[in-house]
Amino acid sequence: MAKQRQQVTIYLFKDDVADFADVVAGGTLVPVRAGLPFVAAVYTKSAPPAAPKWLTYVAAVSETTPKLENASASAVILIKTSGRIFAVSFGFGRNIIDTDKIEYGFGLRVVLNIVNHSSLKSIDAKSFDTITRHTLSQINVGSSLEAFGIDTYRDLLRAVVGSPTNCERFGKQVVGKDALAISIASDVAALAATCDELLIHYDKDTYKSKFAFVDNIVLVKSPQVVAALNDILVAAVKNKDSENIYLGPPDVVDWGRIGGFSYSSQGSNKDTFDDLDADDLFNALEKRGEIDLNAIKGLKIREHSNETNDIVNRWSAYKGIAFETDYNSARYVLSFGNWFEVHKDFASDINTYVDGISSALTLPLPTAHKKEVEGDYNERASKNSSGSLALLDKKNIVIGGSQIEVCDLISLDRHLIHVKRKTRSATLSHLFAQGLVSAQILYQDKNARKLISAKLPTAYKMVISPTGQLDPSTYTVVYAIITGTKKDINDALPFFSRVNLANQAKLLIAMGFNVALHKIEIA
Repeated sequence: MAKQRQQVTIYLFKDDVADFADVVAGGTLVPVRAGLPFVAAVYTKSAPPAAPKWLTYVAAVSETTPKLENASASAVILIKTSGRIFAVSFGFGRNIIDTDKIEYGFGLRVVLNIVNHSSLKSIDAKSFDTITRHTLSQINVGSSLEAFGIDTYRDLLRAVVGSPTNCERFGKQVVGKDALAISIASDVAALAATCDELLIHYDKDTYKSKFAFVDNIVLVKSPQVVAALNDILVAAVKNKDSENIYLGPPDVVDWGRIGGFSYSSQGSNKDTFDDLDADDLFNALEKRGEIDLNAIKGLKIREHSNETNDIVNRWSAYKGIAFETDYNSARYVLSFGNWFEVHKDFASDINTYVDGISSALTLPLPTAHKKEVEGDYNERASKNSSGSLALLDKKNIVIGGSQIEVCDLISLDRHLIHVKRKTRSATLSHLFAQGLVSAQILYQDKNARKLISAKLPTAYKMVISPTGQLDPSTYTVVYAIITGTKKDINDALPFFSRVNLANQAKLLIAMGFNVALHKIEIA
């Protein structure tokens, strides 16, 4: 007969947390059974039954209003062992504890150390850029890391699901994020010993054999450095620096079930925003009065159900902010409530590569006007070029059912010029990706070259020949960025935009294309 098992979700609190009272954010304390072989406390919480929001719609069709209600129950067991405090959560138990005090990445680190590297099933990753991209990738059979298309230069692992090397001990599947979800023997007396064992796995560095890239971006643990970085953040918030502060959910959101977001400073839950925006954050903070770190951390962003408008999740505004800054000659990033330092060797490799990308091309590109949109700029640049630039902006071709813009401008010298204004509404990721995708299509698809050639003026027909093989070494993909910065364009890019550029440029060069940057100044 198979041994009974219990699925549990386990959190580890930071090592400066000493008492249960320090980690409880709500719930009702329940007496603990006498004779347990460890120190523990139990808290529970339940929500009163409530009718779902969609019930009124159903009632408009049914003869009588159905009596339907939703309810939820939560519990958490707090355990003190090996000098640390753990929380074993059930239901929505995470809402009972203060998640600001949990050890970031505890579950992830444990899983990376105990998982079978060829049996990964799901990876949750965040890709840093001027705007953070959050992806959840799943595969129907256990596979290695390579199958998930993880960008080891830019992606930060947030969660991993896979089969452990010891299924008898941890169950058939382990899930690691901030919390660890595993299946353990149902013997409650062994719970503390299990936590002790997990702490040992957390401290190992076995993960480096297959996941060494996770150290490219490392958590900042120095209180002094974190305090200094927070001071920089507070100053940016006070200055309403919406070009460098971005806001988004710290976890993957099921947008099909979300009715909107609200801020705790609103008081009422009735008024919600469809999306998250830094300007709304600034306004919400102003309503609270003095803006400081406590105000930012204390402001809660609430996630509402589209069925009942009930709050289904909430997090500190601090956890939703993405922000990038320099401090003491190092690069730091704030994401989902934690500061990360970019490893110096990693940063050096990226900076050296990007600094090597040419920015010295002489191109007939005029300065841009203030508030001039990219389309107007491209048209003006072409008209004023005395025939040396042809306009391809918005002259898309259709390949495989998709609209493809080859470039914005093309020169007789075979410069494929992609123009983008550097603003908070348009991340440079799109610019760099566009250059790679269009170059791949030019190189691989003869029919695409034919379609593009048909859109070119007569003098340009042979710049992209509809016949024969394309020689990529005769073409240069130019990323032309409209910006008011006084810096050289190579130095003006945010670090994670530089990472993105380096990755795209390496792929372009591998195909044989040349790559260049060009700064378009603003008059």
